[in-house]
Amino acid sequence: MRRNSLGRHHEHPDADPNADGNPNAESLDRYVDPHWRLAHRAQHTATVLSNGTVLVAGGYNADSGAALGSCTLYDPAAGTWAVTGSLITTRSKYTATLLPNGKVLIAGGAGDQAVALSSAELYDPTTGTSTATSSLVAARRFHSATLLPNGTILIAGGVGTAGAPLASAEL
Repeated sequence: MRRNSLGRHHEHPDADPNADGNPNAESLDRYVDPHWRLAHRAQHTATVLSNGTVLVAGGYNADSGAALGSCTLYDPAAGTWAVTGSLITTRSKYTATLLPNGKVLIAGGAGDQAVALSSAELYDPTTGTSTATSSLVAARRFHSATLLPNGTILIAGGVGTAGAPLASAEL
């Protein structure tokens, strides 16, 4: 048993963190909680919250192709994962923006069958729950979301319901 680059113990017959000359060159699967691996999550978001934990939300199950609504919290100080409340709407290809009040705006994305969504929700880390909020004007996935200095969020571009790129933005 050795310590990996994060100081955690692991056993792996091929594990050689110095194999490429980089002492930090080690696969994440050596120390990531098995709960995380169950979903084989892809096209999700990971948002650092005000308290330093990381909200990993949504995405899709790479095995089944189904959109996910499940969320987990990673505590980098403890190196642990914990299940938290789910999103209201299963989604991938969306944006997650940390707001000044500590909540996270989850906007747009794609549901099952990659259909673009206009719905939005707010994840509250103090309660571990999501609540619906105002929808986007246009359903979009693969868009960007930027928190502006005045606290509003600029949502721009992406792909719409017809699969065509969007040349629009909204606040």
